[in-house]
Amino acid sequence: MVSLPWPPSVNRVWRSYRGRTVLASEVRTYRKAVWAEVLLQGIPRHMLNKRLEVSILANAPDERARDLDNLLKAPLDALKHCGVILDDSLIDLLRIERGEVSKRPRLTIQISERQ
Repeated sequence: MVSLPWPPSVNRVWRSYRGRTVLASEVRTYRKAVWAEVLLQGIPRHMLNKRLEVSILANAPDERARDLDNLLKAPLDALKHCGVILDDSLIDLLRIERGEVSKRPRLTIQISERQ
């Protein structure tokens, strides 16, 4: 299980720069924060490479209406980027649940091999 900071929305992942599509600076900063959390929490970075199940508890910063599916892109790609999983295309079962509002908004992510 890994606890990650609140991610940027999928609507903010890509930006256009001089005619090219690039990863937004907000997402690059988020990836660094995920990397730091993975190291701090001692999460094994063994690139899980089997079929996976992922369960996410989302504790939002406030009670605004938000689409939970917009939260998935940045954290799953960040977990791939820092070597926890080989690729998010290995996820066969993905569950996300809205938790309580928190002054410390987080995603709590449980990753396991698919049985």
